[in-house]
Amino acid sequence: MKVLDRELPELAAELSFLRTVDRALLHRRNLTEVFLTDVRRVNERDFLAAAQLPRVHPHFTGHLAGPGVLDAMLLLECCRQAETYAAHALFGVAMDASFVLRDWDLRLDQHTVEPAGAAPHELIMLARTGEPTLSGTELRGLDYTFDLWIDARWVGTAQISVGYVPKPAYRVLRSRKRNGPPPSSDEIGSIAVGTPVEPNRVGRLSPTDVVLLDADARTGPACAVLRVPVENPSMFDHAQDHVPGMVLVEAARQLGLFAAAQHGGPTAAQLAVTALNASFTSYAELDNPVTLTAERVEPAATDGTIATNQVEIEVAVLQREAEVSRVSLTLVGAAPESGQ
Repeated sequence: MKVLDRELPELAAELSFLRTVDRALLHRRNLTEVFLTDVRRVNERDFLAAAQLPRVHPHFTGHLAGPGVLDAMLLLECCRQAETYAAHALFGVAMDASFVLRDWDLRLDQHTVEPAGAAPHELIMLARTGEPTLSGTELRGLDYTFDLWIDARWVGTAQISVGYVPKPAYRVLRSRKRNGPPPSSDEIGSIAVGTPVEPNRVGRLSPTDVVLLDADARTGPACAVLRVPVENPSMFDHAQDHVPGMVLVEAARQLGLFAAAQHGGPTAAQLAVTALNASFTSYAELDNPVTLTAERVEPAATDGTIATNQVEIEVAVLQREAEVSRVSLTLVGAAPESGQ
């Protein structure tokens, strides 16, 4: 099968969408948060994966963009689930190992699809892995590159770099600078105090999906305080001893949408993420405030002038005045293309 200029292996036809995989292999507690349906080896290093994209979901479809606009965070979550499953089932990573997210990248050539009708959209992921980092024979790190198809239409690529740390070593790592183990998200609530942003200003429908407090872009770069949504099962499906990377990236997306709308710019409902790059340099702790700042970067067009059909946003995520993550976003008009 050939889609645009990207060809799927014949094995893709054998992928099943009948049921989801074992949630334990995805580090998920709630079945509603499982989208992966199948994984098949292509060769010793590469694999194919399938996922069913939900037509309606409390978090991943709870945004203002139209029904035909792809949610970058949902696609990243599906890639994360494929990586996590493969690490355990194909590459032998221990079930109690801790996964350390290093980098994420997503590039969408197509950001709209036909709105789902009676049947939900089906996602196929072709994953190619790089040279593994080993300790003896045990896997300690791996880079994944994904090609993404939705309903037999190629839509873009994603990359994930992940480290795998044995449980005893992880405990030492997390306690080393704290004089003891960090608190669990099941034990504490959000320590940040402030005024939540109105959902429509960050592209969300529900206040429970808003992760920004006291957002302000009146003077200088847009800034906000992170609201740690420990009550939200999509962002805190199970106990965590830090703020997950998905939460930091969602916060960056929300601040990017908030910042783009300032000074007469497009509203959050008019924009969609078509490119995203995130790096993680240290853990964001649960018991100290996290702040974000976003600056708009004017992208150059191919002729050297300033491009006006997209918005580039650079977001820094800080804790105790030190950067823990940096996220770059490309936003474009979210309206489905004619003929979609």
